[in-house]
Amino acid sequence: MSDVPTVRVEAVPQQHLGQQTEAAAMISMIERMAKDPTVDVEKMARILEMRYQLQQQQALTEFNNALAEAQAEMDPVRKDCQNPQTRSRYASFYALDEAVRPVYTSKGLTVSFDTDPANSKPGEIMVLAYVSLGGYTRTYRIPMPNDGIGAKGGMVMTKTHAMGSAITYGRRYLLSAIFNIATADSDDDGNAASRRPPLPAPNAMRDAKAAYTITKDVVSTDRWKELDHVLGEAAKRGTAVLQTAWLNLNNLEKKAMKAALDRRYKATAEEADQHHEEANYEASEANEEDQERDGDSIPF
Repeated sequence: MSDVPTVRVEAVPQQHLGQQTEAAAMISMIERMAKDPTVDVEKMARILEMRYQLQQQQALTEFNNALAEAQAEMDPVRKDCQNPQTRSRYASFYALDEAVRPVYTSKGLTVSFDTDPANSKPGEIMVLAYVSLGGYTRTYRIPMPNDGIGAKGGMVMTKTHAMGSAITYGRRYLLSAIFNIATADSDDDGNAASRRPPLPAPNAMRDAKAAYTITKDVVSTDRWKELDHVLGEAAKRGTAVLQTAWLNLNNLEKKAMKAALDRRYKATAEEADQHHEEANYEASEANEEDQERDGDSIPF
């Protein structure tokens, strides 16, 4: 046998090789031009600037193509929360994020959020979203009120609570606007925002009652759907109601629903708690105003 050691050689991906070769060639050219006293520095600067603009244009084209591909694969998102003040339903940030994140990340896009206090007006906070692909980043922004003032003009929350609420709403509005997300009141096929398992194929031999029974090892698809509805409705009424509904499940059901609990139900319950707190603040404020008016009308 030969004592010559084996050398393992791994191929470099062609696209990476091309990028490395181009970058190395550019650096080498700049070094040669910098050492050549006859080179027109201004002309070289214009050439480099033109090259930079071409690279930016190419990056913009790739970004727009990825954004278009991501939007083409995004389905409407189910409205999973209720606003007690406006008596309307809406899709929470968590439902939006759960629905769109797997799609845009598969296209190489990243989304991050920030605030810009320096460019915010009094009583509001500027919320920013950065959407990136490779070396290109596009910034989206939306101003959100954070003064804690309710619909009736009174203070309904603390400054800290108001700031957190403004950022949460801003992130939700921005994410929906970036990808042009539509929201729906129902999720009939179960495959949109909630990412529920698809319904089983029709089977004439299956007993109708079997759809709601729990097997020895797994929860049936129809039972999972039923539990998802129960826990989702409980979450809309707040954390306390969700906890009660959760305690009514057996161990197998809890195991099957644990992932959805952490991803969606808890977040929905927290938003419901927040809306309830805001509504209580407004109700308390209105009650105090009524008492003040009644007190002023009492003759002495």
